Amino acid sequence: RERFRTHPGLYVGNPGAPAPRQRGEVRRRRRHLRLEAPLGEAQARAVVAHLRRLMGIEDVRVQGADVLITYDLLQVSLEDIENALGEAGARLGDAWTDRLRRGFLQFVEDWELHAMDGDGGGSGGAHCH
Repeated sequence: RERFRTHPGLYVGNPGAPAPRQRGEVRRRRRHLRLEAPLGEAQARAVVAHLRRLMGIEDVRVQGADVLITYDLLQVSLEDIENALGEAGARLGDAWTDRLRRGFLQFVEDWELHAMDGDGGGSGGAHCH
């Protein structure tokens, strides 16, 4: 619901132009996220199960402290995934390089969503998280 409220053009299109979802578009993203500490086998399974509940998740793999995830940006964002990781009890790496990289990727995704929504690439309030 929040995604629709923020980016309605992604779902209903704009005058004279169908929405990306209506055209059958997929914006596949593959990300490598680093956790603060490696997960045990049971916790890794729980994290994978929790992430797979999100719409748009295509693949999730946890290998120690690494989360490898493939998703459709039109359905779920990196920010949504990071929030879900936190809900599942997995803490993301807190080094400044990790935070900077994630912030940059969130900004790029937000910019892309605003551009697809038809507001010219961010004039409708693109922001960095």
